[in-house]
Amino acid sequence: MTKIVIILGLLFFSLTAHAHFADQEKWAQMTPEQQQWIMNQSVPKGSSRGGSCCNDKDAEDVQEWIKDKEYWIKGTIREGEELKQKGPTLYQQYIRDGNIINEVDADGWVRVPDEVVIHEPNKYGRAVVWWYPPATRKKVTDGPDNNQLQIEVRCFAPGELY
Repeated sequence: MTKIVIILGLLFFSLTAHAHFADQEKWAQMTPEQQQWIMNQSVPKGSSRGGSCCNDKDAEDVQEWIKDKEYWIKGTIREGEELKQKGPTLYQQYIRDGNIINEVDADGWVRVPDEVVIHEPNKYGRAVVWWYPPATRKKVTDGPDNNQLQIEVRCFAPGELY
């Protein structure tokens, strides 16, 4: 039994390490100016104001949509071979698990609160979201499943501001 647990643990570690490395290939292709910009972003408003948006490992390209003067985002869904090689995107995991705090419509678009929108030129050039890292997920304090961990948008940089 112990051998099976160890083998499963090693398999899981190798899959997650590979997925993490595969995603870093995309970020490694950024210019030094883009990398620095991604790394230096901070939460613009709210209770976390001034806190770091985190870094390139926590950032994810997303589609953006402006509806009623609010930003909505939708991430990538990996399928087939890409899903096997890289694993699900953060967006895909959060949608699948149903644990996003932010409002999500029937088509999977996530509403971005204005206090996390970065209103400065986007040197990366594409819409990017930073999710709260999994270690800081918030536990639901009421409802039928008070142990469910939830995630939310920490920062969002619209793609058109560059």
